[in-house]
Amino acid sequence: MKLPEIQTKKKIRDEDRYDPQYWNRLFQEGKITHYDFEHRLVKISKRNELLNARKIRTLKEKQDNEEYRQERKKRNNETDDYLHFWELKHRELFPQSRIHYFTLENKYVSRHISKKTIQQVYENNIKKYGTLTCHLCLKPILFGDDSIDHIYPFSKGGLSTVNNLDIAHLICNIKKGNKVLNEHKIAEV
Repeated sequence: MKLPEIQTKKKIRDEDRYDPQYWNRLFQEGKITHYDFEHRLVKISKRNELLNARKIRTLKEKQDNEEYRQERKKRNNETDDYLHFWELKHRELFPQSRIHYFTLENKYVSRHISKKTIQQVYENNIKKYGTLTCHLCLKPILFGDDSIDHIYPFSKGGLSTVNNLDIAHLICNIKKGNKVLNEHKIAEV
């Protein structure tokens, strides 16, 4: 018995490729064999299972991400509330203090250094090294990774003058802490 030839030259539309009724119609018309029909049905069912699994996984990831975002938002609000409380308490305890705190892109910055002084410090650093460079590790500083460092620490009586300030990586500045520059270099070695 000779089986009818499959018309493969005709292009199949994407909508029909995964439609079981389309393949059933071809089978009924005798354009495809029973084996091809069963093979197509298996492929279609596997594809549908994968798509459903992908949809479920995507929905679960969206829910997890949303829960994570809400948790982070809650934590950030608690932190902001605590810092605001600390600022109010500081103002109550030290009403004559020259240091006032304000929020700038979620960073608390002290305003005891004038903008003019900060500008001079940046200009001096660029003139000295040719580009914005950390005075502690002597590596270039990327945008947003910089901080102003007191060479002789503010906590030990250092002044906020151009001669006592320089630019450092935020991480280098944190590592240095309230050490004098010489103490920091000895501790590093």
